[in-house]
Amino acid sequence: MTLGEIGSKIGYLFQNPSHQLFATSVKEEISFVLELKGCTKEEIDRKVKNSLETFHLLHLKESLPFKLSRGEKQRLAIAAVLVNEPGFLVLDEPTTGLDMDRRKVLAGILEELRQKGIGMAVISHDQEFVKRHSDRIIKMSGGEIVEDCR
Repeated sequence: MTLGEIGSKIGYLFQNPSHQLFATSVKEEISFVLELKGCTKEEIDRKVKNSLETFHLLHLKESLPFKLSRGEKQRLAIAAVLVNEPGFLVLDEPTTGLDMDRRKVLAGILEELRQKGIGMAVISHDQEFVKRHSDRIIKMSGGEIVEDCR
């Protein structure tokens, strides 16, 4: 399996969204992977608009990603990962920088993905979020598993 094939199947959200963002606009950040996949302009426009609306970024679509707030960057990074429709997600501290309303939006999206059979590994210190939205929790300390709960 090539790196590109792996990338199309597994989505990874970095802990620091600034390390993940590179485009010159919010819209371009989301559309990049769709363009690489060879999607039609109509499909790209539809998926980008849907992502912008879902993550409350429509008013920022022409903004430079590096000028966004931490929470806006986090939402953009999540949108850019999810627009590729990966089969498995690795989310490193996905709630960082999100207010309670945006956490609820994220929780709803993750639940929809779970119901579609998309697997997820969430790395988080946000124990309340993890307890509410996980089927299994593995706690680690010092690189060792200290608890495995279902």
